[in-house]
Amino acid sequence: MDFSFLLLILSAMMIAGLFIFTLTVKRRSLIYYVFLLVLTAMLAWTTGNILAWYWFKTSGILVMSFVKFWYLGTCFLPVLLYLTSVLFINDRFRFTRLHALLFLPPTISYLTLLTNEVNGGLFYRHFSLTNTEAVFGPIFYFHTFFSYIYIGFAIYYFLSFSIRSAGLFSRQSLLTLTAVLFPLVINIIITLRLANLPVYYTSIGFSIAICLFFLSIIKYQFLSVMPIAMQTILDRMTDSFAVIDENHKITYHNKAFINTFKSFDPKLALDICDIFKNKPSHEAFAEILEDYINMVKLSGRPLSFDQWLNLDNEDRYFQVDVTPIYASETNILWGLLVFFKDTTQIHKALETIKKNQTMLMEQQHLASLAN
Repeated sequence: MDFSFLLLILSAMMIAGLFIFTLTVKRRSLIYYVFLLVLTAMLAWTTGNILAWYWFKTSGILVMSFVKFWYLGTCFLPVLLYLTSVLFINDRFRFTRLHALLFLPPTISYLTLLTNEVNGGLFYRHFSLTNTEAVFGPIFYFHTFFSYIYIGFAIYYFLSFSIRSAGLFSRQSLLTLTAVLFPLVINIIITLRLANLPVYYTSIGFSIAICLFFLSIIKYQFLSVMPIAMQTILDRMTDSFAVIDENHKITYHNKAFINTFKSFDPKLALDICDIFKNKPSHEAFAEILEDYINMVKLSGRPLSFDQWLNLDNEDRYFQVDVTPIYASETNILWGLLVFFKDTTQIHKALETIKKNQTMLMEQQHLASLAN
């Protein structure tokens, strides 16, 4: 068993691990299900490759059923990657009947492959597990043409989103660029037969690419399914807010939240209450916040309270609003919005007015005594 085949097995294990991890995610939007289909396609591709190659190595027989199984993933992965990239830049994207036409080219390709023995070899004339020995038919090139179109648009959306949100030379953009180029270069080498390689190198390349994308999702929050313009607006807000899930884990926050509570080192996926509990002076606030969050979850109604906090040796006053967020289609609780309205200046202004009124009353009292 050579190293490249072990790498193929490792790729399948990584995809399977990502698939299991994705199933544990509780925040499930449209992009969640599309990404799950991407992982399913990759599992079919890599698993079919492993079965076909192992059977061929041990018995010398190429089982076409395994090949047809892996092409289920090969045919439909490009269009699924394209749809994932569309959802990256537009969270309000909704499927229509017209979008079903996107699945027409991969469906034609896969049905032609399934019936290759009776259609005169439209997909392949002679199939081989090595790229230089295979002889393909016209539908294979039809499949390749549309696959590159889908992948090309997906690359454009992925990369442009990353550059616009994090900069050209940021770690996120470089990681995204690596994920994009790695399978593309391998696929071009195999398709143009620039080197004598097993065809499963392509699935290894795409497996590594998806793992790199997933790393950018976890480390750099690349899967924030929020339009760029809306994200910019929220980050320019002076008031702080955080979106939490039903387990109080932070799923999104704006820049003001980071700047206001930087001494607490707030991060995504952390319990918002635990952040404040880490400092003894703010444990009482953490308990109040947790009580209000639980009350909102039970009642389904927004609640608010006023809170004093000492941040960086400065007294700050906030009106804390806790608002439930429901999915529009199912009316199921999706999460909660915790909004921190900074009322420090208002509070100081009220104190100044109160002091002035007290001084005025004292002056009037002294004046009346003098009379």
